[in-house]
Amino acid sequence: MPEGPCQTRLWLGASGLILNRWGIILELAAEVSRSRTVTAADRGKALDAEPNAEIKQNNPTNTKKSKAEETPMEVAEKFLYALNKKNKERKKAIFFDRDGVLITDKHYIKKIEDVELIEGAKKAILKSKDENYVNIIITNQSGISRGFYSWDEYFKINQQMRLLMGEASEQIAAIYANGYINSHPSTLWRKPNPGMLLEAAKDFNLDLEISLIVGDRLTDLQAGLKAGISTFVHVETGHGIQEKEDVINWFNHLKTTEEKQGHKRELKLYRVQSIKELIKII
Repeated sequence: MPEGPCQTRLWLGASGLILNRWGIILELAAEVSRSRTVTAADRGKALDAEPNAEIKQNNPTNTKKSKAEETPMEVAEKFLYALNKKNKERKKAIFFDRDGVLITDKHYIKKIEDVELIEGAKKAILKSKDENYVNIIITNQSGISRGFYSWDEYFKINQQMRLLMGEASEQIAAIYANGYINSHPSTLWRKPNPGMLLEAAKDFNLDLEISLIVGDRLTDLQAGLKAGISTFVHVETGHGIQEKEDVINWFNHLKTTEEKQGHKRELKLYRVQSIKELIKII
């Protein structure tokens, strides 16, 4: 199936527990048509072994598969479902933007040799896990729709980032990516829309009210707000310095509006130089 602007893919890196049990890293894809939104039932096949394989829809049937016929994707989904069913208590998460927060923003990065971790990224991921947060990456990748790079090249950037992170990479539960240029009404995945956060909340049984989001752009924080997050961390790396004033004005207006409307939730904005300061917050 050809790739294009009407596709949004979800990359899901299985948790360390699943990695250790199955010895695989899953890269999963979900096709998004122009007439429907993506759901958990729209998961495609695992792309680890065949990154250019045709995407298939998972439609419920009455036919049971033997364990030998199950794909790694189906095995992992069953495992995640079992974990969430067993652990009914919802978990807190930290949502990270990728470019400009965890890796240096190289403006539509496509070459693995250009991948550079921002200082403190590894420690932030490890500290977050130590504090019992689920680490989720949510990233807009309009360069795919613009034709600047392919999904395969995007996956390779993620793989290089994980390689540079070493042991910290095992603590990244999932990466959600949106390939649309604009905020397509059928998906609501492109930030500042909250689609990727809401999808992650379903996948990992998350409590968004006690979660937080880290971004260099105002749209990152706006996506968090729309998803129900109240704690925002704005970094000055990436586009952070250019958007600093806009973020401050947005947050001040937000607090004033919330107070006028009588909302009781406590909104917090932390402005830091880079991701390395996150360990002081959590």
